[in-house]
Amino acid sequence: MLTLRYNPATLRFECCEDNVIYPLTSGTKFNLYCDDEDIVVAGRIEHHNVNGYYFIDTQGYVTYLYSGMLGTLD
Repeated sequence: MLTLRYNPATLRFECCEDNVIYPLTSGTKFNLYCDDEDIVVAGRIEHHNVNGYYFIDTQGYVTYLYSGMLGTLD
């Protein structure tokens, strides 16, 4: 499972696993782990100029990203 973190130097979110960093950009396929329901939701990372980075699932639901979220790259 990858952990999201915001990098203020690049103004982007990154995934971290075992000291390997994967930068996320618009269109990156990502599977977001929802810990309250213990499920993984498929979708992609997108960016809005005002609101920043967010996750959009295959049904169109939007979740804004924050450091500490878990998931996997597709």
